Amino acid sequence: MTAQETKLFNAFETTLTATAGASDLNFTVNNLTLPGPDVTAPLYVVINPDSSTNREVIHITSLNAGTKTLTCDNADKRYLAGSAATSGLSHASGSVVRMSPLQQHIEDLNDRIDTVINEAGTALNTTLFLDEDDMSSNSATKGVTQQSVKAYVDTQLTAEDLDLTADSGGPIAIDLDSDTLDLEGGTGIDTTASSGKVSFAIDSTVATLSGSQALTNKTIDVDSNTVSNIEVDNLKSGVLDTDLSSTAGTDTTIPSAKAVKTYVDAQTTAQDLDITDGSTTSAVDLDSQTMTIEGTSNEVEVGLTGQTFTIGLPATITANVTGNVTGNVSGSSGSTTGNAATATALETARNIGGVSFDGTGDINLPGVNTAGTQNTSGTAAGLSATLAVASGGTGATSFADKSVIITQDTGTDTLAAAAMDANGELLIGGTSGPAVATLTAGSNITITNSDGGIEIAASGGDVTASSTTTFTNKTIDADGTGNSISNIDIGNMTSAVVVTESDGIASNDNDTTLPTSAAVKDYVDTNAGGVSLGLVLALS
Repeated sequence: MTAQETKLFNAFETTLTATAGASDLNFTVNNLTLPGPDVTAPLYVVINPDSSTNREVIHITSLNAGTKTLTCDNADKRYLAGSAATSGLSHASGSVVRMSPLQQHIEDLNDRIDTVINEAGTALNTTLFLDEDDMSSNSATKGVTQQSVKAYVDTQLTAEDLDLTADSGGPIAIDLDSDTLDLEGGTGIDTTASSGKVSFAIDSTVATLSGSQALTNKTIDVDSNTVSNIEVDNLKSGVLDTDLSSTAGTDTTIPSAKAVKTYVDAQTTAQDLDITDGSTTSAVDLDSQTMTIEGTSNEVEVGLTGQTFTIGLPATITANVTGNVTGNVSGSSGSTTGNAATATALETARNIGGVSFDGTGDINLPGVNTAGTQNTSGTAAGLSATLAVASGGTGATSFADKSVIITQDTGTDTLAAAAMDANGELLIGGTSGPAVATLTAGSNITITNSDGGIEIAASGGDVTASSTTTFTNKTIDADGTGNSISNIDIGNMTSAVVVTESDGIASNDNDTTLPTSAAVKDYVDTNAGGVSLGLVLALS
């Protein structure tokens, strides 16, 4: 058939001349005259086609051109698919009635399809489509077959590849016609392919700052880092020695406080300290007794600081003195403390506020407790609404709120108020004088200012659980929430901290080192047995 375009002209459109009820089967219209072929039944019409609430599709089974009546032979021919409702629609006189000649329209479509493919659907019209595997015609007006598209694309892809490179290795080439690109995760990285994308994520072997993982193969230099709150349970198994009586002669363990006490107590139980005053001798049991050295009130006093006794005379001595005293008793040369029973006046009178005073009676000061003018040539003369800095004042009547007082750079006799009314402000000194400023965050540092406070926090990346990492300048709180440091061994401590048996405790009398169990045992064994100390106190 010849391809043609249907001229619809709203092929059939009229209006109702009477109201159509919800169950009516006959519909009277204004006309049944068309600009093309005559209307014939059966056909479909739509009443109120442009209404979303009252549109109804009806199957007309017969019509009367003379009375201009459309009829459907059964109620099931109303409310067809496409209607606004399945029942209950009524239409007023004047409602639009519309019909399109569907059969003719479909035939016209078939005619157009026939120009592309034969009626049996087995061959294309070769005047519209080309079957060229190499696309040599390069036509802008012809179609192409599926086989030609596949052949052409396959030919082009065969010689194509995807070039890739990485931080190490490569470059590599992926043949797009035969190879598959495989994206694999390295240490601590998982990859997942789904829905046309590849996702990369850290796996369970990676330690995060907020997670709880046990680190392995890590080196923490406690000389350049800070490891705090180490407890006994953080020590490696076998490092803590709880019984010194069976300790091997090595420097690989540390004794507990209880082990040291038990061992020392056992060694010193039978030891005592021999003491004498020159005529009487006694002994102090070192395991159960305490030696006390006492002084005499107002005659001799005894003090103890650390392991040192100090024996001397008190500041005030109660004693009877007969005869002359040579030298200074107290105060200036030739004077004594206390009141002379016969003293009634000063040997030399002194002036107070310009008035002579010899001690024989009260005096009156002019301008203070009697009429007159007081001598105010000193500091009091400078008192006024503002007191100069040189006179001990501030040189101002008031200062701004929320300020600190500083000396201005222009001179030492002028004070100024530096307002500090914003969160996180500090007073910082400089060559131009003190200035109010806030802290500036450096690399991997965050600063949060608040009312009366400054929070400085570090920010940075994560450490993997399996990586070998040396920390520098880190502070690790072993007692902090969620932290745990375990398996601390003698080998983790610097040689300057550990006192071994060969080093000797006697040569390391300080509070900056730790002895090994062997060093403690050697020191006690060497110094505890057979000790007898004679102490002679002689006072004359």
